[in-house]
Amino acid sequence: MSTSENTLLPIDPTHDLGQYWLEARTEVVHILRSLNTHADSLAVYFDQGRHFILTALLDVRPAQETFVFDVGSQAEMNERLLKSERLLFVGIQDGIRVQWSTGPAAKTHFGGGPAFIAWLPQAVLRLQRRDYFRAVVPLSMDARVHLPAVQSGREGLRIHDISAGGVCVIANESLARAQVLDRFDACTLRLEHVLDDLHVAVEVRHITPVNLRGGRVETRVGLRYLDPSAADQARLQRFLVKVEQTKRALVGE
Repeated sequence: MSTSENTLLPIDPTHDLGQYWLEARTEVVHILRSLNTHADSLAVYFDQGRHFILTALLDVRPAQETFVFDVGSQAEMNERLLKSERLLFVGIQDGIRVQWSTGPAAKTHFGGGPAFIAWLPQAVLRLQRRDYFRAVVPLSMDARVHLPAVQSGREGLRIHDISAGGVCVIANESLARAQVLDRFDACTLRLEHVLDDLHVAVEVRHITPVNLRGGRVETRVGLRYLDPSAADQARLQRFLVKVEQTKRALVGE
């Protein structure tokens, strides 16, 4: 499975995710409509999770309690989907992971072409890094994460952006194969201008491929800190201030 498809693997239902489920009808409709207008990727699993197709939300119809989504590229997979009693949707939008299930789909048409229609879900799972201020780390600053479990090496993994709640790192091949909610207990943050290293446990929150110039693809992985100490939080705040000062100095040059 490719890196982009790997990010769309369903989240293990045995995880305790009660706090991340949104059940209010207005929230469910809002999230699906946002995916309708912009989604990095969306897959629907069927046939008891054995098969999936890449798709796109085409329309959300709250008055009819339905939504419309695109057919797949293979007729055989489309027929399998229609025969399935349960559909599981997994999407990525700006690094935020969205997942929901619904009942069987039926054939319909949209915009002059074939499509599927299904019932709106009762709830939507939405996982993102904590709503903290995020600062993109300038390339002139040295900020790295060391994760022995993914063979990050002596140099570590470069931090793309950082907040008081987590970091987004440029992944190596090993980390890119991780799954959302994987936990790493031995994580070290080595931040320029911070005297002591930070030692925290982290949890994977998103895995997002990013297309760069020249056709290169870079995988960014969001990691959430798990119970950082007050001292570590203070160090993080000092580093965030230094990042902003450095960015302002660069703009002023």
